[in-house]
Formats: sequence, structure tokens, C-alpha cells
Amino acid sequence: MLYAYLRIDRTSKVTSFEKVMVVGIIVCAVADAAIAITFIAGLVIFLLGHVVYICGFAMKINWSLKHFSIIIPLLIIGAVYGHLLIQNIQAQEAWLIGPVVAYIIVISVMVLMAFLTRNPFAMIGSLLFYLSDAVLAWNMFVESLKYSTVYIMSTYYSAQLLIAHSINKIANKS
Repeated sequence: MLYAYLRIDRTSKVTSFEKVMVVGIIVCAVADAAIAITFIAGLVIFLLGHVVYICGFAMKINWSLKHFSIIIPLLIIGAVYGHLLIQNIQAQEAWLIGPVVAYIIVISVMVLMAFLTRNPFAMIGSLLFYLSDAVLAWNMFVESLKYSTVYIMSTYYSAQLLIAHSINKIANKS
């Protein structure tokens, strides 16, 4: 959060984009604390954080049809991975299927929007967030992974750092 704040160019007026993105980082930090207490609370708060990121990235994207090609691999990955997760969730806690599917859709849209900014830090950060959540879900619902906490937290904090780093670069892009 501090890094995101420090990345804002305070020599000029803070933009709505910068404010929204810092709020996204704060919401995700709250979600990180909440998920340690209860999975569903963390899931819902992270979902809200991704919605905030979507709103922020939407302010700065290049609306070009050719850049939407990223949607094809996202749809394939989301559908295949979601199908595998749903099979395992159904056997354990079927009531989680709806929230997990909603989360997969929202985080996929967040990745798409990050790619549409064409900022490499936002793009890599969003992919690392996706990877972090994929490992977390696999570890929870499919099979326990050795060193899962290391994988989850290293990719999550790297994602947040890269998204924070992208704020100033995206805000100052014409």
C-alpha cells in the first residue's frame, strides 16, 4: 500500500485512476487478512478488489478489437481450470461453486483489462494474481501442494507490487 502511494506523482493533481487503483490495493490487503480468518469472506473481498481494479484499468485501456485477442486464452484457461475446480468443489462443498465461478469470471476480466492497458507491469501483475489464486484454489479443493504458502504468497505480493508499480506509468500515459 505504501509503495502504491509513493508511486503516485504528487507534483500534479492525483487522478481518479490513481485513487481507484490505490483503493484496489487496500481492498486486496484487507482481503488478504480476511482470507486467513474465513475463506468465503476473503473470496468476496478479493472479488470486490478485482472489481475496483477493473474500474481503474477501464479508465486507461485502449479500446481496440485487436487487443481483445487475450480473451481467447483467458476463456480457455478459465473454463478448463474452473471445470476441474468445480468437480472437486462439488464433492466437498457444493455451495461454494457459485462464488468460485463468479470469482473466476471477475479475476479473468481483471486480467483482460490489465492487458488492455498495454502496460507490462499491470499485465504481469494481473497474471501473477491469477496464478496465485489458481494455486490457492488447487491447494484447497484438489490436492494439498507442498510449499503452497510460498507459491501463493510470493506470487500474490509480486502481483500487488507490479500493479502498484504500474499506477504511475499508466496514469501518465497519454
